[in-house]
Amino acid sequence: MKKLPAASLAAFSLVLGAMPAGAAQTWPRHLVYKVEVTTTQETDQHISQMEISSASNTEKYSGSQLSHGTMEVSVSGFTPDKSLEMTITENTDNRRTAPITADVAPDGSVRLVNNNDVQNITDEEQMLLRTLAQQFVTPDDVTAVRWQKNTNAGVSSEQDSFEVKGTDPSGFLKINYDQRLVVKGAQPFDMTSHGTLSYDMPHTVPHDIVMQSRMHQEALQSTTITDEKYSMNLMSDSFQTAKN
Repeated sequence: MKKLPAASLAAFSLVLGAMPAGAAQTWPRHLVYKVEVTTTQETDQHISQMEISSASNTEKYSGSQLSHGTMEVSVSGFTPDKSLEMTITENTDNRRTAPITADVAPDGSVRLVNNNDVQNITDEEQMLLRTLAQQFVTPDDVTAVRWQKNTNAGVSSEQDSFEVKGTDPSGFLKINYDQRLVVKGAQPFDMTSHGTLSYDMPHTVPHDIVMQSRMHQEALQSTTITDEKYSMNLMSDSFQTAKN
Protein backbone atom coordinates (compact mmCIF):
# COMPACT_ATOMS: atom_id res chain seq x y z
CA MET A 1 0.00 0.00 0.00
CA LYS A 2 1.31 3.42 -0.95
CA LYS A 3 2.17 5.65 2.02
CA LEU A 4 2.38 9.41 2.27
CA PRO A 5 5.80 11.02 2.70
CA ALA A 6 6.51 12.49 6.13
CA ALA A 7 5.94 16.09 5.00
CA SER A 8 2.53 15.25 3.58
CA LEU A 9 1.55 13.31 6.69
CA ALA A 10 2.40 16.35 8.79
CA ALA A 11 0.20 18.54 6.59
CA PHE A 12 -2.68 16.08 6.80
CA SER A 13 -2.31 15.92 10.58
CA LEU A 14 -2.87 19.67 10.69
CA VAL A 15 -5.98 19.29 8.52
CA LEU A 16 -7.41 16.54 10.71
CA GLY A 17 -6.51 18.35 13.88
CA ALA A 18 -8.40 21.42 12.71
CA MET A 19 -11.67 19.50 12.48
CA PRO A 20 -14.10 21.01 15.01
CA ALA A 21 -16.29 18.68 17.03
CA GLY A 22 -19.78 18.52 15.51
CA ALA A 23 -18.65 20.83 12.71
CA ALA A 24 -21.58 20.18 10.42
CA GLN A 25 -24.29 19.79 13.03
CA THR A 26 -25.72 23.32 13.05
CA TRP A 27 -29.04 23.14 11.22
CA PRO A 28 -30.33 24.19 8.87
CA ARG A 29 -27.21 24.46 6.75
CA HIS A 30 -27.41 26.12 3.33
CA LEU A 31 -24.77 25.79 0.61
CA VAL A 32 -24.59 27.41 -2.83
CA TYR A 33 -22.31 26.19 -5.62
CA LYS A 34 -21.55 27.78 -8.95
CA VAL A 35 -22.05 25.10 -11.61
CA GLU A 36 -21.15 24.73 -15.29
CA VAL A 37 -22.22 21.72 -17.36
CA THR A 38 -21.30 20.81 -20.94
CA THR A 39 -23.18 17.90 -22.51
CA THR A 40 -22.49 16.38 -25.92
CA GLN A 41 -24.53 13.51 -27.32
CA GLU A 42 -24.13 11.46 -30.48
CA THR A 43 -26.55 8.77 -31.62
CA ASP A 44 -26.03 6.21 -34.38
CA GLN A 45 -29.43 5.12 -35.68
CA HIS A 46 -29.24 1.75 -37.46
CA ILE A 47 -31.59 1.51 -40.43
CA SER A 48 -32.66 -1.55 -42.32
CA GLN A 49 -31.32 -1.80 -45.88
CA MET A 50 -34.92 -2.15 -47.03
CA GLU A 51 -35.63 1.39 -45.77
CA ILE A 52 -32.84 3.15 -47.68
CA SER A 53 -31.39 3.13 -51.16
CA SER A 54 -27.82 4.11 -50.24
CA ALA A 55 -25.08 1.75 -49.13
CA SER A 56 -24.99 3.17 -45.61
CA ASN A 57 -27.25 1.69 -42.96
CA THR A 58 -26.49 4.23 -40.21
CA GLU A 59 -27.62 7.78 -39.62
CA LYS A 60 -25.85 10.00 -37.10
CA TYR A 61 -27.46 12.59 -34.86
CA SER A 62 -25.49 14.86 -32.55
CA GLY A 63 -25.93 17.90 -30.37
CA SER A 64 -24.34 19.78 -27.49
CA GLN A 65 -25.42 22.09 -24.70
CA LEU A 66 -23.63 24.40 -22.27
CA SER A 67 -25.31 25.44 -19.03
CA HIS A 68 -24.27 27.91 -16.31
CA GLY A 69 -25.96 28.54 -12.99
CA THR A 70 -26.09 27.46 -9.38
CA MET A 71 -26.68 24.39 -7.26
CA GLU A 72 -28.30 24.96 -3.88
CA VAL A 73 -28.35 22.47 -1.03
CA SER A 74 -30.30 22.75 2.22
CA VAL A 75 -29.33 20.33 4.99
CA SER A 76 -32.12 20.05 7.55
CA GLY A 77 -30.52 17.58 9.97
CA PHE A 78 -30.13 13.91 10.82
CA THR A 79 -32.61 11.12 10.19
CA PRO A 80 -33.05 8.37 12.83
CA ASP A 81 -30.46 6.18 11.03
CA LYS A 82 -27.83 9.00 11.13
CA SER A 83 -28.22 9.94 7.47
CA LEU A 84 -28.32 13.62 6.54
CA GLU A 85 -31.58 14.89 5.08
CA MET A 86 -30.88 17.23 2.16
CA THR A 87 -32.82 19.05 -0.51
CA ILE A 88 -30.93 19.96 -3.69
CA THR A 89 -31.97 22.24 -6.54
CA GLU A 90 -30.13 22.93 -9.80
CA ASN A 91 -30.90 26.24 -11.54
CA THR A 92 -29.04 26.88 -14.80
CA ASP A 93 -29.87 28.71 -17.98
CA ASN A 94 -30.50 25.52 -19.98
CA ARG A 95 -31.50 22.95 -17.37
CA ARG A 96 -33.67 23.54 -14.34
CA THR A 97 -34.66 20.77 -11.98
CA ALA A 98 -37.36 20.55 -9.35
CA PRO A 99 -36.10 20.30 -5.74
CA ILE A 100 -35.03 16.76 -4.86
CA THR A 101 -35.00 15.51 -1.27
CA ALA A 102 -32.62 12.72 -0.32
CA ASP A 103 -31.19 11.02 2.74
CA VAL A 104 -27.41 10.73 2.47
CA ALA A 105 -25.84 7.99 4.60
CA PRO A 106 -22.49 8.59 6.34
CA ASP A 107 -20.66 6.59 3.64
CA GLY A 108 -22.18 8.65 0.80
CA SER A 109 -25.01 6.32 -0.22
CA VAL A 110 -27.94 8.38 -1.55
CA ARG A 111 -31.54 7.36 -0.84
CA LEU A 112 -34.15 9.43 -2.68
CA VAL A 113 -37.27 10.23 -0.66
CA ASN A 114 -39.41 10.24 -3.81
CA ASN A 115 -38.73 7.20 -5.98
CA ASN A 116 -39.82 9.12 -9.10
CA ASP A 117 -36.77 11.35 -8.71
CA VAL A 118 -34.60 8.49 -10.01
CA GLN A 119 -35.51 9.79 -13.47
CA ASN A 120 -34.99 13.45 -12.54
CA ILE A 121 -31.75 13.68 -10.55
CA THR A 122 -28.73 14.77 -12.59
CA ASP A 123 -25.24 13.30 -12.40
CA GLU A 124 -23.85 16.48 -10.87
CA GLU A 125 -26.61 16.61 -8.24
CA GLN A 126 -25.92 13.03 -7.22
CA MET A 127 -22.18 13.69 -7.11
CA LEU A 128 -22.59 16.70 -4.84
CA LEU A 129 -24.96 14.89 -2.49
CA ARG A 130 -22.60 11.96 -1.95
CA THR A 131 -19.59 14.21 -1.35
CA LEU A 132 -21.51 16.04 1.41
CA ALA A 133 -21.78 12.83 3.46
CA GLN A 134 -20.40 13.02 6.99
CA GLN A 135 -17.85 10.26 6.31
CA PHE A 136 -17.23 10.77 2.61
CA VAL A 137 -13.54 11.03 3.51
CA THR A 138 -12.36 9.62 6.84
CA PRO A 139 -9.02 9.97 8.65
CA ASP A 140 -8.33 6.31 7.79
CA ASP A 141 -8.89 7.08 4.09
CA VAL A 142 -6.41 9.94 4.24
CA THR A 143 -3.81 7.75 5.93
CA ALA A 144 -4.32 4.96 3.38
CA VAL A 145 -3.99 7.46 0.47
CA ARG A 146 -5.96 5.16 -1.87
CA TRP A 147 -9.31 3.51 -1.22
CA GLN A 148 -12.32 2.04 -3.03
CA LYS A 149 -16.05 1.78 -2.50
CA ASN A 150 -17.99 -0.98 -4.26
CA THR A 151 -21.78 -1.07 -4.48
CA ASN A 152 -24.03 -3.75 -5.93
CA ALA A 153 -27.76 -3.05 -5.95
CA GLY A 154 -29.63 -5.59 -8.04
CA VAL A 155 -29.49 -4.31 -11.62
CA SER A 156 -26.59 -1.93 -11.00
CA SER A 157 -22.98 -2.21 -9.88
CA GLU A 158 -20.62 0.65 -9.13
CA GLN A 159 -16.93 0.94 -8.29
CA ASP A 160 -15.51 4.22 -6.98
CA SER A 161 -11.76 4.73 -6.59
CA PHE A 162 -10.09 7.60 -4.75
CA GLU A 163 -6.52 8.78 -4.30
CA VAL A 164 -5.26 11.65 -2.16
CA LYS A 165 -2.70 13.69 -4.12
CA GLY A 166 -1.76 16.18 -1.39
CA THR A 167 -3.10 19.54 -0.28
CA ASP A 168 -3.67 22.73 -2.25
CA PRO A 169 -2.53 26.22 -1.11
CA SER A 170 -5.77 26.63 0.88
CA GLY A 171 -5.09 23.46 2.83
CA PHE A 172 -7.85 21.46 1.13
CA LEU A 173 -7.27 17.83 0.22
CA LYS A 174 -6.67 17.19 -3.49
CA ILE A 175 -8.40 13.93 -4.42
CA ASN A 176 -8.49 12.07 -7.74
CA TYR A 177 -11.76 10.23 -8.36
CA ASP A 178 -12.65 7.45 -10.83
CA GLN A 179 -16.02 5.74 -11.21
CA ARG A 180 -17.37 2.82 -13.23
CA LEU A 181 -21.15 2.30 -13.24
CA VAL A 182 -22.97 -0.53 -15.02
CA VAL A 183 -26.77 -0.69 -15.12
CA LYS A 184 -28.70 -3.65 -16.53
CA GLY A 185 -32.40 -4.07 -17.17
CA ALA A 186 -34.84 -2.47 -19.62
CA GLN A 187 -32.60 0.56 -20.30
CA PRO A 188 -29.03 -0.69 -19.77
CA PHE A 189 -25.97 1.55 -19.92
CA ASP A 190 -22.42 1.78 -18.68
CA MET A 191 -20.65 4.95 -17.61
CA THR A 192 -17.08 5.83 -16.74
CA SER A 193 -16.16 9.05 -14.93
CA HIS A 194 -12.98 10.66 -13.70
CA GLY A 195 -12.06 13.96 -12.14
CA THR A 196 -10.71 15.83 -9.13
CA LEU A 197 -12.06 17.16 -5.87
CA SER A 198 -10.76 19.88 -3.59
CA TYR A 199 -12.13 18.77 -0.22
CA ASP A 200 -12.48 20.85 2.95
CA MET A 201 -12.26 18.10 5.55
CA PRO A 202 -12.78 20.24 8.69
CA HIS A 203 -16.14 21.39 7.31
CA THR A 204 -16.97 18.09 5.49
CA VAL A 205 -17.67 19.80 2.15
CA PRO A 206 -16.12 19.72 -1.32
CA HIS A 207 -14.87 23.16 -2.28
CA ASP A 208 -14.34 22.37 -5.95
CA ILE A 209 -15.39 19.44 -8.14
CA VAL A 210 -14.38 18.87 -11.78
CA MET A 211 -15.65 15.72 -13.48
CA GLN A 212 -15.84 14.20 -16.96
CA SER A 213 -18.01 11.22 -17.85
CA ARG A 214 -18.93 9.09 -20.85
CA MET A 215 -22.13 7.05 -20.95
CA HIS A 216 -22.67 4.29 -23.51
CA GLN A 217 -26.20 3.08 -24.26
CA GLU A 218 -27.26 0.33 -26.64
CA ALA A 219 -30.89 0.12 -27.77
CA LEU A 220 -32.59 -2.13 -30.31
CA GLN A 221 -31.59 -0.01 -33.32
CA SER A 222 -29.34 2.70 -31.92
CA THR A 223 -26.15 3.42 -30.04
CA THR A 224 -25.85 6.62 -28.00
CA ILE A 225 -22.69 8.13 -26.53
CA THR A 226 -23.15 10.97 -24.04
CA ASP A 227 -20.14 12.96 -22.88
CA GLU A 228 -20.54 15.32 -19.97
CA LYS A 229 -18.17 17.65 -18.21
CA TYR A 230 -19.16 19.64 -15.16
CA SER A 231 -17.53 21.81 -12.56
CA MET A 232 -18.81 23.05 -9.20
CA ASN A 233 -17.30 25.71 -6.96
CA LEU A 234 -18.50 26.55 -3.45
CA MET A 235 -19.79 30.12 -3.30
CA SER A 236 -21.31 30.21 0.19
CA ASP A 237 -21.80 27.99 3.24
CA SER A 238 -24.05 29.21 6.05
CA PHE A 239 -22.18 27.07 8.57
CA GLN A 240 -18.82 28.65 7.83
CA THR A 241 -20.35 32.13 7.75
CA ALA A 242 -21.87 31.56 11.19
CA LYS A 243 -18.52 30.39 12.59
CA ASN A 244 -16.59 33.41 11.26
